[in-house]
Amino acid sequence: MDYDIFRTDNLSQRFLDGYIREAEIAAKGKEDRKAMVLLGRIYSEISNGMVKRNLYEAEKWFKRAAFLGSTEAMRKLGDMYFFGEIGFCHPEEAVIWYRMAAEQDDAEACYKLGLLYRDGRIVRASKDMWLHWMGRAYELGLEKAKENIKLGYSNEARIKNCNIFARKTLVGYKQLPSP
Repeated sequence: MDYDIFRTDNLSQRFLDGYIREAEIAAKGKEDRKAMVLLGRIYSEISNGMVKRNLYEAEKWFKRAAFLGSTEAMRKLGDMYFFGEIGFCHPEEAVIWYRMAAEQDDAEACYKLGLLYRDGRIVRASKDMWLHWMGRAYELGLEKAKENIKLGYSNEARIKNCNIFARKTLVGYKQLPSP
């Protein structure tokens, strides 16, 4: 079974129906994680009139795959909860799924978790945790993690230099606490 139907723009209704049936058989009968993730992606990403976008169905398939150990499914669930695609936003639930995927060495999940720690969104901002998860994402081959770390350090240096300049130029700068 070809699991990457998303590389073609020319999907016919007949082809897609057959593909969904085949994926459901593989997912139910063989407990095939890839087929489950594929079904989740079909129900969450395709909205072309042939398949009705059904995020609850997508969530069901992603959860089944996640419980069988699919890090892609865990990350997709994190995205769905973070962006509120299933009703309300559930950011705390998103962090749980991102962390589960990141702990199993999913580079993209490590990156997303790092961003949450950098920005202090949902979780308490932590430079150590930001560096840990960004560094792990880079070790796993995600180039944009390296750029994020560089950008973070350059911003930090710029802020520190601005504070030093402000201390030197303000009247009574000796009273200001040092960083």
